[in-house]
Amino acid sequence: MEQFKPDLAVGNILCCMCGVSIPPNPSNKCANCLRTQVDITEGISRQNTLIFCRSCERFLQPPKSWITCQLESRELLTICLKALKGLNKVRLIDARFIWTEPHSRRVIVRLTVQKEAFGAILQQDFDVVYVVKTQQCDHCTRTMANDTWNAVVQLRQKVDHKRTFLYLEQLIIKHQAQKDCLNIKSFPDGIDFYFQNKHYASKFAQFIQDFVPTRMKESEQLISQDFRSNTTNTKIAISLNIAPVCRDDLVFLPKEISRKCGNISQLCLVHKVTQTIHLMDPNTMIFSECQGSLYWTSPFTSIASAADLTEFTVLDCVETDKSHGRFKQADVTLLRTRSHDTVSEVIVRSHLGLLLNPGDLVLGYDLQTLSVSDKLGEWKGYVPDVIIVRKTFPQSKKRLAHRKNWTMKRLTAEEGDDDGKRGTEDKQMRDEAIFIREIEEDKELRGTINLYKQEPKKSATRRVGEGVKEEEGDEDDESDVELIELKELVEDEKPEPAQSDEQDVAQMMEGLSVDK
Repeated sequence: MEQFKPDLAVGNILCCMCGVSIPPNPSNKCANCLRTQVDITEGISRQNTLIFCRSCERFLQPPKSWITCQLESRELLTICLKALKGLNKVRLIDARFIWTEPHSRRVIVRLTVQKEAFGAILQQDFDVVYVVKTQQCDHCTRTMANDTWNAVVQLRQKVDHKRTFLYLEQLIIKHQAQKDCLNIKSFPDGIDFYFQNKHYASKFAQFIQDFVPTRMKESEQLISQDFRSNTTNTKIAISLNIAPVCRDDLVFLPKEISRKCGNISQLCLVHKVTQTIHLMDPNTMIFSECQGSLYWTSPFTSIASAADLTEFTVLDCVETDKSHGRFKQADVTLLRTRSHDTVSEVIVRSHLGLLLNPGDLVLGYDLQTLSVSDKLGEWKGYVPDVIIVRKTFPQSKKRLAHRKNWTMKRLTAEEGDDDGKRGTEDKQMRDEAIFIREIEEDKELRGTINLYKQEPKKSATRRVGEGVKEEEGDEDDESDVELIELKELVEDEKPEPAQSDEQDVAQMMEGLSVDK
């Protein structure tokens, strides 16, 4: 006999407000009536405040974090949601920005939330208005005040030029290493960077050590002390002494370093400077590296630098069977014109065999005219008449006009003691001119820094081109100049104001002569 099974189907009821047939629920109301009677967003603030620093353009993420973010970005949306009280009582489904005028100082966020009420899941959309109020962050407050730094990084290099600092400046700008810096002060032999605390200073010092060989020394000065609370106020000074050896310098190594670097010749050329010093002997095609720790055991300086380079003309180039990477040894015949107008030829060995052709111009050290015998001492090694450093190109109107299509950013630095005098300014302009010329002629160097697009100014272009005498063949021969391609330039949305007079630098470039 079959067991009786009662029908468990539940009948519908009528909504107590609109009379629609619905399944039974504790409120005896349909979903539409519940939405009109129940506000699930109750307890969620509809009006809030965003703190914005106009100096550094950052928003405050409570309690103390300041974050750089654009309007209607995901980062700003995160800050808005975290600042909203009562949001943990509902389930967030969607959040999006409603467009407002940028100058209205209002940010509107439309939220979609869900919540269970009387056994039903309700969903509701509502807008939250954020009023943007301005307030200086701690970093900008200390920057505007005087003598508020607690740590300083002092970069020094004992050389008679600033080409190393010009290169480091571009690396700092590219990697935004100066973002935590309170102030920058320039001196004749270096730059000082001031920071709020030791953490930022140590981080910046490590960044510098990753690019150049340095020797660090740290000192601490006691400003004040509270014996009751056992607290002190100190200022930290981190001194970074950069090795006084630069790219394309001619150096004379001590015997100990020469032996530890693979018995390379004591008279060699500095090919590149990174964390290590890359050495090269063009006569034997021996390449070696001198680590920073090894350098400081027996420091050496350059016996000739970029200011001592002389221009030569290539008459003939015969390659040999020796090569190393992208370098190939060659016997090069050079034409040299001395100050007393006597023309002489000299045959030397060079590592630029793949780049040189008859008629090219090269820069090299003329050891017959440079007084280096006293620096070599009793060394009996081979001393060539000329050491070729790199290939160069003549200054033409096309090259000078193309120079106005790109620019470099500069750090905003104050002038320290003895920095800004007339003699110092002329020297700095000449260093900038040499550095710009190296950037144009070395593609590998351009790859390590950022160059920015710039709209050419007609007046400035005409001034640059004035008085430039074109050499024969410059107008038709475009291969003489390795112009910077458009794909190597970076878009600059907010260009920084130039820190030096571009027209004066252009005039210096016109009159730049490396002949001695």
